[in-house]
Amino acid sequence: MRQIVCIVLLFIWFTVSAYAGNHSELIKKSFSNARDVTERCLECHEEAGSDFMKTSHWLWTGDSSFLKNHDNKSAVGKKNLINNY
Repeated sequence: MRQIVCIVLLFIWFTVSAYAGNHSELIKKSFSNARDVTERCLECHEEAGSDFMKTSHWLWTGDSSFLKNHDNKSAVGKKNLINNY
C-alpha cells in the first residue's frame, strides 16, 4: 500500500511539474520523500489532488465501451475484471 501511495504522489508531482513549469525560484527546499513533495505542491495547487482522485488511474475503473458484448452501463476495472499484473 505504501508503494502505491508513493507512486501516486510522485505521479501527481510530475504532472503538476510538467504543467506548472519550473518552480525552482519558488521552492528552495530539498525534499526527503515523495509525500513531502506532494504536500508542498498541494499548498498552491489544491485542485490537482482532488482532480487526480477522480481519474480512472486513481479509481482503477473506466469506460466499458472497448469491451465486446458488454452492456456499457457499468464501469469496469480492477474490481470486476481479471487482473494480469
